Amino acid sequence: MDIFTLPEQVALDATGVPLAGAKLEFYRAGTSTPEDTYTTAARSVAHANPVVADSQGRFPAIYLGTSYNYKAILKTSADVIRDTQDNIPGAAFDGALIKAGTVATAALAAKAVTFDKMADLAQGSVIVGGASNRPATLDISTNGKFLKGNGTTGEMVTLPYPPEFKTGCVVTIGTDTDHDLDITAGYLRDSTNSVNITVAAMTKRGDAAWAAGTGNGMMLTGTIAGDTNYALYVIAKADGTQDFGLHTSLTDPSADLPADYVYYRKIKQVRTDSSANLLQVPVEAGGYNEITYPDQTITAAGTLSLDHALGTADVEIYLSLVCQTNEYNYTAGDVVPIHNSVVGDSGTNGGTNIKVTSSNLSLKYNNTSTTFSIHNFSTGAANAGLTNASWKLRIKVRAAIQ
Repeated sequence: MDIFTLPEQVALDATGVPLAGAKLEFYRAGTSTPEDTYTTAARSVAHANPVVADSQGRFPAIYLGTSYNYKAILKTSADVIRDTQDNIPGAAFDGALIKAGTVATAALAAKAVTFDKMADLAQGSVIVGGASNRPATLDISTNGKFLKGNGTTGEMVTLPYPPEFKTGCVVTIGTDTDHDLDITAGYLRDSTNSVNITVAAMTKRGDAAWAAGTGNGMMLTGTIAGDTNYALYVIAKADGTQDFGLHTSLTDPSADLPADYVYYRKIKQVRTDSSANLLQVPVEAGGYNEITYPDQTITAAGTLSLDHALGTADVEIYLSLVCQTNEYNYTAGDVVPIHNSVVGDSGTNGGTNIKVTSSNLSLKYNNTSTTFSIHNFSTGAANAGLTNASWKLRIKVRAAIQ
């Protein structure tokens, strides 16, 4: 309700006689600061303050403004206080305040708020209570943020990602296959689940000391060494600046973070070969980091030593035979999954044995020219052993992402 009316409609004295020439003074609630009231709902013409009653004690229609709550003091014509009412609500926004027009006059900090057209409000903004009870606008159009009450006007805050959240940040070997890593853009929570980090795509070099930006070095300390596991970290400043760095610690690079970088999150583990070149980058798949090696030649009594960057010996190993030359009704290109240590009919074709460390697979073939035995794909009959030269061994190893 935006029209002010006295409960009695007419100002009366203690004996019920109308108070001719009575006065109503209006102030901002709780203060002695005069505040305008208006003659019509358009609020274009202010009453005199005080508003004076006629000879019958009757007041004209009084419309309150929209910017403040009011205090009203009723006095006699001789300025004797008859009544005081405080914290009278000001008028609410209504259709009368939003009208067609061509001149923008959204004076949110003025005594009254009028909108000549809705375009006076920026898209994605809302009207909220501001300082000193004045209306203010709040932009809520920023992606990834939500409106939160803060005890005054409210504020836009970033919605935190779930704990340990990460999406994007896919790491692959770069154009310089010995030294570069390409990392895609991504979003993630830092290692302490304190802040969100938004990362841009970058290429970082392993053959140079760390420097900010794409195309620059990523070594947070020292120079890259051979036969070593490294962790790749997203690193970030408090202002949101982010980058990537490579470190020998697989859990905590904080001792060697560049100046002002205070947040980090491990996103990948990589390994170098004996020449200090990047050897492999495990691929993330279904909650695992996994590595698939190039198909390996099968040699009687042969040994394979395959480094990995999984950082643990608690791995799952998958072996497949890949046909190179047609044999036993298998065609070149066929892939046949097998179990480790496959045993043939005679019990002599033991296939392979494998030892695992946190950085290496050591594989030993058995000592016959027919290392593996599988059944004929057409007849189902057991064979006397596959010809080593007609097949290769495919090895995939994976470990749960920590």
